[in-house]
Amino acid sequence: MLTQALDVVISMFGALRDKIDEVLALDNIAKIRGLWIPYKGFRNPYLKQLSIAAIDSGFNYSEYRGYALYALNVVNVIVDSLGGEKIDGSVDIDIASCNNIENELSLLSMAMEIESMIKILNDADIILMDGSLIAIFSKLRRASLEDGHELLESKGINLSHILRELIYAVSIYPKKIVF
Repeated sequence: MLTQALDVVISMFGALRDKIDEVLALDNIAKIRGLWIPYKGFRNPYLKQLSIAAIDSGFNYSEYRGYALYALNVVNVIVDSLGGEKIDGSVDIDIASCNNIENELSLLSMAMEIESMIKILNDADIILMDGSLIAIFSKLRRASLEDGHELLESKGINLSHILRELIYAVSIYPKKIVF
């Protein structure tokens, strides 16, 4: 009887572990919700209510026999003055074969973030960008002088054009775009 019980427990181990993890997660969520204090906001009728946008990207890849399957996404969230949210983004999933996939994906995500920023310039009063302007500028500048960005070339992305768009947007809207 004991061996049968052990067999059942071993066969159900994954399901039992999932139930325990779920209960623990629900307990933690309940504790966090109990500690959370919602922000009511400061309402001054004489101040203009701002709409704020934030842009971020992320990527991951898996290499196999000289090729890499990658997924890259860029998302922007705009919170208007009334508290409504507008979410937009783009996803790129593909297979690539290049020497330095990490660098290529980093450049591609920067280019997609800048394109997303330019698309929403008129929709928000303040745009929050992930990363440092100096780091983005120097990486794009260095990469625009190099050859051999197969992934970017296959996507039709011209780094010099992206760099010009970044400089133009930051020079026209210096107080609107925050890095």
